[in-house]
Amino acid sequence: MRNPRLFVIGALIAVALIWLYFVLPRPPAERPAPVAASTAAPPHPVVKRVLAEPPPAPPTLPPTVPIAPPVVPPGDDPPAPEPVPAEGEAAAEEEPPATPPADPDRAADLFADLLAEQEAEPEKDRLPNTARDLWKRFDEEKADEDWSAAATPKLQDSLDRWVGELPEGTGDHIALVHVECRASLCQVLAADNDLSGQGARAQSGQEWQQAIAGLRGQPWWSESGFTDMTTQVVTTDGYVLYTTYLLRGGTPPSS
Repeated sequence: MRNPRLFVIGALIAVALIWLYFVLPRPPAERPAPVAASTAAPPHPVVKRVLAEPPPAPPTLPPTVPIAPPVVPPGDDPPAPEPVPAEGEAAAEEEPPATPPADPDRAADLFADLLAEQEAEPEKDRLPNTARDLWKRFDEEKADEDWSAAATPKLQDSLDRWVGELPEGTGDHIALVHVECRASLCQVLAADNDLSGQGARAQSGQEWQQAIAGLRGQPWWSESGFTDMTTQVVTTDGYVLYTTYLLRGGTPPSS
């Protein structure tokens, strides 16, 4: 066995070294850095969990489904798209169609139908009708060759001139169907198919009855011996029919 004294001395030296290690100051580099006290409150567990979750993904549109083009059979062309009318065209389509010019042949047929209706009416049922009586008188009357040959063209020319002086498009709706003078009567058959514009034309002196009334102011009126006139007005089938008789005074009707 070794010397117990040496063992005790070694133990004392070891204790002294340990004590010196903790007692003696150490260099700054070897000192542990002080831990700063945190003053921030720890995050709330709920907030911590919410921040940890990833944000939701934005909504996405459904995938585009391709549409196959229409299959056109061989030899057939695809239908062309209907044109879209412009503003002016749409307004024009809404306007009523223009009235066609008066047809003298159609007007003559309407006069014939009117006369046939008057003749077919039983005698006992007939009311006094000056126009019908004058029509019958004119139909039975013969012409006065000299007087008729002079009076007829004067009457015809005056009415033709009045129609020719009407504004463009207005005279197209007035037709002189027949002008004839016999021994004591002159007959004028005329038609007007512009029913919608007659009121406006009457205010401006362009209505047919105003033309008839103006015949009294013609120089040949007195020269031809006319004393009176009468006019019958009938509306039928889109036409206004005017039957006018000019009476020659001082000459009895011939038969």
